[in-house]
Amino acid sequence: MANGNYADVGPMMLVKHYSMFYFNVGSMSAANRYPTDTITLNKRWPNYCLLDGCCILSCFAVFRRISPCFAVFRHVSLCFGVFWVFTRTTLTLTLSERNALLWRPVNYNLANFDFDQFAYLKNGSVIQAILIVAEKIKKALIQGEKAGAVFYDFTDAFGSVERKRLIIKINRDFGVTGRLLLHIHSLLSDRLARIKIGDSVGEWIESLLGTSAGTSLGPLLFIAHVHDVPRIISPKFADDMVAIAVGRDVGQIEECLQNATDQLIQCAEKEGMELNALKTKVMLFGDTVNKVSVKINDKVLDCVTSFKYLGVFLDTQMDFSLQVDYAALKAKRAMAKVGTLINERKGIPIHIGIDLYKAWVRSHLEYVVPVWASITDKQVDKLQTVQV
Repeated sequence: MANGNYADVGPMMLVKHYSMFYFNVGSMSAANRYPTDTITLNKRWPNYCLLDGCCILSCFAVFRRISPCFAVFRHVSLCFGVFWVFTRTTLTLTLSERNALLWRPVNYNLANFDFDQFAYLKNGSVIQAILIVAEKIKKALIQGEKAGAVFYDFTDAFGSVERKRLIIKINRDFGVTGRLLLHIHSLLSDRLARIKIGDSVGEWIESLLGTSAGTSLGPLLFIAHVHDVPRIISPKFADDMVAIAVGRDVGQIEECLQNATDQLIQCAEKEGMELNALKTKVMLFGDTVNKVSVKINDKVLDCVTSFKYLGVFLDTQMDFSLQVDYAALKAKRAMAKVGTLINERKGIPIHIGIDLYKAWVRSHLEYVVPVWASITDKQVDKLQTVQV
């Protein structure tokens, strides 16, 4: 497997969970593009490609109201069974090679995944990403310095990836060749998509951008696409990227953050991606008087006093008081729902209520708690009152 030679065995034989797995796709007939017989994925593996028609995506526009006067549509992609299993299998093969390559030198370069990237890879987690941010800033504050951070946001990050460039990167930077490369190419090629809003359905159009939303392989392809983002941008969690600067002078911090932003803008333009200046925020920690001015294409970013990064509220003094209030509020709401369901003897059994408490309530109180475990006793008491 180290040489990328899968000629003698199909993907299902390599994935124990899907061994001897069959799909009947006879009922799928959108645009008359689907096969009518039962197929085995093992027999398709030597042909380097998926079945014709399996790359058709049906995208549903979901109405999401953000405020009483503002709403947006978000599209959700649905993938058919055969396509889903192929992407899952290719993902398993890719990750298995990467994990093996991390520990020994081989011809492939799958270990070139960015080690500042903590999303979707083995030994990476949200906790690690937030801890890196929190510890860098807290260390600076303890030493009497100030810290600045820019929290970047991309416009439709996953949907703006140019697939041809992605294929070139996978081959050039990661050394993926042979059938694995051909199957990834097949997953990303000859794709059709349409949008459905309510009862209205659009025409099928060719889809040239994006990492296949709704698939298991899509996130891994995205982090492969952004693996060469400037190292000054760290940490990264998929498209949630941060630049941090530390120093005693606000001007020095501002210069460093602007330099990091300029490098990321150049990288994004080269990859056909766009930074969202409205959603990208900048923060200055340890100083409540001054502000940091950072620009994206002459647009000055908002300098905020708090920011929700990967589900955790960061404040200028890093005391996590906002996070405690947020966790307590979410836990109280969840606890009210559980209490309503229990309703003494008329509701659900107690043991089910306990399971719901662990899943709904305690998950809010313990979410990445190693990051904000340094809270005061008063804040701990506030969290304890939720459980009374």
